[in-house]
Amino acid sequence: MQNKWPIRDDLLKFPHIHLIHTCAGSGKTEKLASRYIQFILSDRIISNNISNILAITFTENAAKDMKRRIITILKNLAVGESERTSRLNEYLSLDAGRLKQKAAEVVDYIIDNYSFFNVVTIDSFLLKIFNSSMRELGFTPVSELTFSYNDIIDDAFKSFIYSALKDIKLLNELDEVVDIINHTSNRFFINPLPEIVKRFKEFALKEDVYLRSIKLPDNSLSKKLLKLQSDILLTAKRLKSISGDAKMYKGVIDAIDKNDASMIANAVISTKGLSVFYQRTERTSDMELLENEIISRSIEYISLESCLYFYPYIKAYRSFFDYFNIYKRESEYVVLSNISREMDNYLNSADDRGSRIMDIYIKLSSFINHFLIDEFQDTSYPQWTMLRPLVEEAISKNGSGFFIGDIKQAIYMFRNADYEIIKEFIDKTNSDNRYINVSSLLNGIEDFSVDINYRSGKKILEYVNSFFGSNEFVSFCQDNNLNDFKDIYSVEHKSARLDDGYFKTVVIDLKNGDEEYEDDAVKKMVVDSVNELLKRHSYSSIAILTYKNDKAQEVVGWLNEENIPVASYSSMDIRKNYVISSLFSLLKFLDMPDDDFSFSSFIFSEVFLKRVDVIKRKDIDELIFNRVKDGMRRYPLYKLFREKYPEIWEEYFSELFNGTGYLSVYETVNLIYRRFQIYENFKDYSAFLFKFVDLVFNLQSSSKINSSRELIDYMEFNNIADDNEEFSIELASSLNAVNVMTFHKAKGLEFDAVINLFEKNIDSNTDTMYFAQMEDGIEVLKIKKDAASNIKNLGDVYMEKKRKDTISDINTVYVALTRARLELYNIVVKNSRSKKILELFENAEGGKKPDIKKEKKDEMPSYVEGILSDENKIIHPFIKRPDRESETEIRGRIYHRCLSLVDFVEDIRSMDEIIDLALREENVRANDSLRFEISKRLADILADPFMSGFFKTKDGRVIRNEVEIVLKDGNVLRPDRIVVDRDSVSIIDFKTGKKSSDYKEQLMKYIKAVSAIYPLKKTEGFIFYIDENSIERVNEKA
Repeated sequence: MQNKWPIRDDLLKFPHIHLIHTCAGSGKTEKLASRYIQFILSDRIISNNISNILAITFTENAAKDMKRRIITILKNLAVGESERTSRLNEYLSLDAGRLKQKAAEVVDYIIDNYSFFNVVTIDSFLLKIFNSSMRELGFTPVSELTFSYNDIIDDAFKSFIYSALKDIKLLNELDEVVDIINHTSNRFFINPLPEIVKRFKEFALKEDVYLRSIKLPDNSLSKKLLKLQSDILLTAKRLKSISGDAKMYKGVIDAIDKNDASMIANAVISTKGLSVFYQRTERTSDMELLENEIISRSIEYISLESCLYFYPYIKAYRSFFDYFNIYKRESEYVVLSNISREMDNYLNSADDRGSRIMDIYIKLSSFINHFLIDEFQDTSYPQWTMLRPLVEEAISKNGSGFFIGDIKQAIYMFRNADYEIIKEFIDKTNSDNRYINVSSLLNGIEDFSVDINYRSGKKILEYVNSFFGSNEFVSFCQDNNLNDFKDIYSVEHKSARLDDGYFKTVVIDLKNGDEEYEDDAVKKMVVDSVNELLKRHSYSSIAILTYKNDKAQEVVGWLNEENIPVASYSSMDIRKNYVISSLFSLLKFLDMPDDDFSFSSFIFSEVFLKRVDVIKRKDIDELIFNRVKDGMRRYPLYKLFREKYPEIWEEYFSELFNGTGYLSVYETVNLIYRRFQIYENFKDYSAFLFKFVDLVFNLQSSSKINSSRELIDYMEFNNIADDNEEFSIELASSLNAVNVMTFHKAKGLEFDAVINLFEKNIDSNTDTMYFAQMEDGIEVLKIKKDAASNIKNLGDVYMEKKRKDTISDINTVYVALTRARLELYNIVVKNSRSKKILELFENAEGGKKPDIKKEKKDEMPSYVEGILSDENKIIHPFIKRPDRESETEIRGRIYHRCLSLVDFVEDIRSMDEIIDLALREENVRANDSLRFEISKRLADILADPFMSGFFKTKDGRVIRNEVEIVLKDGNVLRPDRIVVDRDSVSIIDFKTGKKSSDYKEQLMKYIKAVSAIYPLKKTEGFIFYIDENSIERVNEKA
């Protein structure tokens, strides 16, 4: 373990691999950015062009943030900022003058060669590698990337079943699988095929994760199992006949009476201490001999049965997989998770690995000499398998690796992150490392530990240290086979802050029959804690963290009841929005017209019914009912719809339907928006709608998707239950609301005050299917808890999964406890089903509440109270732009909308009606003060002797409000009001706020464009300043 970090460039020895094992709040992003800058600015490091350096992050946002941070630091250095220059002295041996010059040169170089600025997500880089080798792997350039096995296996399985109907042998295999499903499930499946498909998808994913094939057990074991059955039955009957009055366990007696060897073996295994008899029963030596024989046979039987139980499943899967591979190639599909397996075979099974790597780099137009990987603990085994040969190639040629991570923050194991990789790097720095060949490295892997926390107050960190260093936690680790982890967690965090901070842990113990009151108790504690924190903190500086999105949504409801503004990250996922779900159904139908479910889902949706008001829900019900009644169930639903409603089909669906395969995905989505007036009909969800279009555009422009099918796969591949920022609306940084999110979403974030809601029950997973990674493949085993307790080889597999789950539980607690800067509140719910890790919490309090005076009182904006909502909730408008609109901008929009609704003053029935309509269309609520102001100003405008002339009826007069004018170069102009008379055209632009010379220039463009449309008419322009009640005349000559 090294002590000194960083190492200056003139002291670096190549090749090397540096592992930086950090703690929470230690500034990982800053360290990675500093390493990158050290390399590109150094005069001593060779092969340090930006094309030779690869920095890998795990999310798109992290990659963007890293790029922004690197360029910002370089700009600061280029202008000679003393603080930044001083900090970089630890990394660079350059003098201040040379550092400033070099930074300026590198900034310009990066901008000119931005495509070689390799700061990317791990998935995007691995996809580049695969794309460069598609031909060598046997894929065509037109192969279609799909992000999950979902639809492709569904389609292939339908075809597979059709062929199985003609193959008696295959049909019998599937019948055996159905028997297993019904025997091992808690429910009877009327149609077991979806369950088979679900398992086949799971098998395929496991093969991609382990980079091995599912093993088909040796069929000869079946004969051995039959022999054991016979032996167990014979021995059991002999034992029963001589046992006399000896008291056998009832389960064993019932099994013997039923002549069921499997039942006997499971009954013996399930008894305490592996016994046929009660422990107090006196037994003769003959009885003991036979009992021991049954026990040994039962252990052997259960072990064999575990291996063979899913044999029919695996056999059917192997038959299907052979068929599936052919189907995949013929359909020209590439599954994202399967890429690593293809590349593993290509790179790691070849004698000419070096030349293949060189070929990849030639196609990428760059050779990577230096690798920087962030969040190394979240790397999956398939990802590392693709990166490993490239890293080994680099260090064999005087390159380097820089991997930074924290094993204590490995919380993404459900996404196949493999903490064992970073642990092996920590534990085995030399030649016995399974994950890297370090023969090129004189010093092996150089491990640096960083324990300085720049985030949390001293007392908060002392609490974290005491929790993970307690005797109770050590015992917990020992009880869960984590002796090798307890030292990792017991690291002493050192605070870089001067303040103490404050912590409080409150345990709600409901083990004494009070569990029915759990929600009320937790709700009161959460609300009280928030109100206490609001005495010292603004809304936005407080975060409430939970295990699951469902609980986060429940917390949002509690805060809404208290009129506390809340920003829920979990509710910002566009995939959970019902409008987007409806659009998704339409896209699925367009991709597969025989998908009646998707088509019916869409025509039942508000998106369709709001736009096509001549069709009612009952009409669709009738259409579907008559389809079944008339025996036309197999006739595609869309054809019946087209025949019954030809005009509606032609107006709304025809162009979309006929354009499938010709229009790009982005064009298709925009056409859907126009046809069904999505923006106009669903203004309350404008942020979701903008985000969806933006996502489609970005995915298509980056070649991640090229068809509706790929978009569908991409969105479904990413689990909707997960916190995925790519599908979430970006919350405005200035948004003043309490943050509510999951622990997983909070990783990498920090807040002044954090409330952790530790409320999680033990998973009630009854699945007995386990996967064991072997050298020659993956074994699929049936393991019950009793068998795991008494049979070592099964227990090892069972306990390994349990061990990973426990590590994930501990790490989640660690992440939660290290998010707070100033105040940490833990609300821990203990009940009869709660997670064991939660038992370690006790009531505690320490530190000092910060003496903070709010700069201003938390309040809603004076003009804008939020998006219109059917419920009386405070919900902020989440807009796509990074900064929320100012009140002035929103006020200006309201005025413009009001004036656009008035053609002629004679048509106005009520000013209040106009204001109400304008507010609805702009999705804002106004207080009485603003409504009065708007009403008065509008009345003044319409009463003004000069301005009122533009709002009066006149023979031949035509009014154009906010009409779009498309110029030759494609730019669009949108004047507020154009008044076209017989001999003249007047253009009026309304402005709020102060005067600006830009307004006049803008109006000149309007005049020029309108003059081209009406060349024989005199065109004049007028700027009306609403706040000043003044007019400025502009003409083309001005």
